[in-house]
Amino acid sequence: MTTTTRPVTTTRPPTTVPRTTTTSVITDATKADRKALTSQLQAVVDRYQALYLLSRSDPNRPFTDPKLINEFSQVASEDVIARLIQSWQRFRAEGSAARLGPSKQARFFLAPAAVSSARRVTTTYCLLDDAVLYRFSDGAVLDGNAFVARGEFDFELSASGWHISDYRKSGRVEIPAGSTNPCPRER
Repeated sequence: MTTTTRPVTTTRPPTTVPRTTTTSVITDATKADRKALTSQLQAVVDRYQALYLLSRSDPNRPFTDPKLINEFSQVASEDVIARLIQSWQRFRAEGSAARLGPSKQARFFLAPAAVSSARRVTTTYCLLDDAVLYRFSDGAVLDGNAFVARGEFDFELSASGWHISDYRKSGRVEIPAGSTNPCPRER
């Protein structure tokens, strides 16, 4: 008896992540309403995070999907992308990927912006991260711990809009799985 096995075809989710804002770009942070400015910066970070999640869906994706890198360049500086590439190289060497965890969310919550100049802004962030890290080759879970991370994003205004120009992590606290997300309350 002969058994025929059909090849399995997998498809990637699309690279394009839609913009999350349609309002005019604030061009002078010193004259802007802080709530409106923070809202625009939140849209940049949301787009960045959506792209990051795509980049972690396959350890080779950042190296085989030039459209993904192009999308990142619309929301992050070259220096930020260079740091990402270093991380992606490490993840590829580990053979690890990530998927959303039990909360099914991965969102940075930004505090109101601190304006440095018309074209430079800093915000603090809070992130509940319960993503599941797994070995891409066989799906074995490598890390399923949940934590709350805090830090800062620096933004700079360029000709095409606001970009993340730098980020710093200031702390990380492990929390029990299934914990309530404290970040929305910290805004």
